[in-house]
Amino acid sequence: MLSLLTFILEPRGGRLSALSEALKEAEKKLSEELVATPGHVRRVLFWCEKIAREEGADLEAVKLAAALHDIAVPEDRAMHYELGAKVALEALTKLGVPREVAEKAAHAIRAHSRYGGPDPETLEDKVLWDADCIDACGAIGVIRAVLRELQASRLREPKDIIPALEKIASLKAYTRAGREELERRRSFILKFIEELKRELAASGEQL
Repeated sequence: MLSLLTFILEPRGGRLSALSEALKEAEKKLSEELVATPGHVRRVLFWCEKIAREEGADLEAVKLAAALHDIAVPEDRAMHYELGAKVALEALTKLGVPREVAEKAAHAIRAHSRYGGPDPETLEDKVLWDADCIDACGAIGVIRAVLRELQASRLREPKDIIPALEKIASLKAYTRAGREELERRRSFILKFIEELKRELAASGEQL
């Protein structure tokens, strides 16, 4: 927890640098992660910005939420959404971000996780949720699912990945732009599962 708060307590260069500072902190904190990587953060940021512009969400709040949404994963993976929201609110306030914007970002972080926390309520919540789900799906999603299951010691045979992929294929998006991209990626996941099952069955493996 102390390491996570270090950059909150150090004076920074003002509001204009808030996003770059948040991204630098995420890169540092997540450099050793297998799944919640800096690359994941950058992809979520891309989709957050794209969806926010199309849906009319608070762009500043959404981008800051994207940058910090997994910041607490190294400290508390299971509850990273709760700790991350707290850290983000304090950090963004210190960086000179208006309280209203910081609170929107923190609220979105608290509501972004598929493994706990409240359901998305605000438009900013829904944008971050959709962007995070998009990166969990498709070809990238298959790779990240394999890494996640390996990290949790749940993957020993190819068939072991099927439940995780089926869960990913059931993800729902809230925004129109999010639904369009998620549906395209869901199609890939379903085809991948189908082919994996076909290959396993052809090899005489029981599923």
